[in-house]
Amino acid sequence: MPPIDAFLSAVRRRLNARRSLRILLWSLCIGAVALLAVAGGYFAKGYAVPKIWYPVMGGLTLVGAVTAILLRRATPDEASHAADAWFGLKDAVTSHRQFTREAKTGGFYEMQLASTQQAVEGLKVSRIPLAVPARLASVCGLLVLGAGLTAIKATSPEVLARENQESLTAERTEQMRKELEEMIQELEKGTDDPEEQKLLQTDELKKWVAELKSTKDLNEAMRRMAELERKLDRAAKALSQKRDEQLLKQVAEELEKEEDPATRELAKKLKNEQFRDAAKDLESLKPQDDAEKRISDKRRELAKLKAAAKRMAAAARNQSTKNKSSNSRDKEPQDSNPSSEPPLEDQLSELEKDANDYDEALKDMEDMDKLGGKIDASKLAEGDKLKKGLSDKLGKMGSRLKQMAAKKGAASRLQGLARNAGKGQGFLNGRMPSPFAGVGGKKPGDGTIESRREGKDELSDNGQLTQIKGIKGAGPSVIQVESADEGTGVSHRRGEARERTFRRQFESFVNREDVPEDMKQGVKQYFESIHDVEPDPEPAPAEPAPAK
Repeated sequence: MPPIDAFLSAVRRRLNARRSLRILLWSLCIGAVALLAVAGGYFAKGYAVPKIWYPVMGGLTLVGAVTAILLRRATPDEASHAADAWFGLKDAVTSHRQFTREAKTGGFYEMQLASTQQAVEGLKVSRIPLAVPARLASVCGLLVLGAGLTAIKATSPEVLARENQESLTAERTEQMRKELEEMIQELEKGTDDPEEQKLLQTDELKKWVAELKSTKDLNEAMRRMAELERKLDRAAKALSQKRDEQLLKQVAEELEKEEDPATRELAKKLKNEQFRDAAKDLESLKPQDDAEKRISDKRRELAKLKAAAKRMAAAARNQSTKNKSSNSRDKEPQDSNPSSEPPLEDQLSELEKDANDYDEALKDMEDMDKLGGKIDASKLAEGDKLKKGLSDKLGKMGSRLKQMAAKKGAASRLQGLARNAGKGQGFLNGRMPSPFAGVGGKKPGDGTIESRREGKDELSDNGQLTQIKGIKGAGPSVIQVESADEGTGVSHRRGEARERTFRRQFESFVNREDVPEDMKQGVKQYFESIHDVEPDPEPAPAEPAPAK
């Protein structure tokens, strides 16, 4: 390579190094400022800067610097002008390049070439300073240091607590939703009564529970749980039958006055709200279809039902009177009756009327039978009709009791769901354990007592023992022996609660030979310090009131 071209290439490399250094400093400044801006955004919210930002910003800075260096490389013309300027060659290199491009040779141009070659020989491009700007380098160093120090800043405790709470809230919300869904499935499997399953409306319950989507917002989770509790509570109240239950309790009280064991058993079941079993007992009270049975026997069996129906109707009349007076004062809402069935009071009154009518029909037939006449067919037909009506009334009463049992069971299950939803609110805010958590933990743990020693110390006399001397049986006693054949024949034993005092037990432990002196002194000072209590200052005497 000609000497001029070699010199020009060296100058060009020197210029590129100088520009690259400046570009690198500016790139570092820009990258540090960008990283500080990102860090400021995170710090404003209380978060630490994610570590991924540091390699990302470093890579972007490097890519930007390399791109700028490639775009800002010095051209041969710039290198020739710089060489002429730095070394005072008076445009010799620039002219040489111009003559070379124009292919001018001979005479003057040969002399100019020789003169330029002679001028560049021995010149060192290191004379061109890299010229690192001190101010720019200082600013760049401070910015890079500040950007690096942002990695030390940790997330604030408030943000960590909030994140932990959000994570815990999401986890607990999901746990409550799954547990409630499992509870609804258990409700479906736990009842065999189709009427109760229909009243539960498990499909609707599943929709309500499905609305408990996992959320990190505690207030939103609490609101959804409270809304679910309200829906379940409204569904349970819709099955309220408090008025009918109160009436049946009064009916039970009236039936308890009967002497018939079957009637008293029915009263007991009604009082205990065993409505399904009570419905079975009502079925047994139905008149039997037995053509061979005498009319007197039929009337005797009917008398039990008639007496029970009379007491039921009396309780219904008393309840109606109370309800009218109560509604006129308080205007309480009536129980829901979606099946449009007649009130229970009317059913009981109609039952009494049908029992009386059937008894009158049997009495007429009995009178005709006693007179020796043939019973009229119309009377027989009327009796069968009344018997069938009475059986239908008892059947409806039994169905009503079964429906009440189904409502009671469904309402109880819905109330259980509502209670768990209410407890779930306390579980979400961490004030209560999970309503579905088992009592006592998963399993018993294993305990150890480090203070327990193997073996046993021999009991030695340390001067603190007290020996009791005397004659057995002599002296006062807390018990008295009385012979049965000499006394009243009745033995009584009275127990007394006495407080035991152990005055020297701990002192005996301290006086043991294996206890170090420093430990004895420490124990002594401890007990002396806790007993050194300053007495309360005596109150100042009250000043006498001025005489009026």
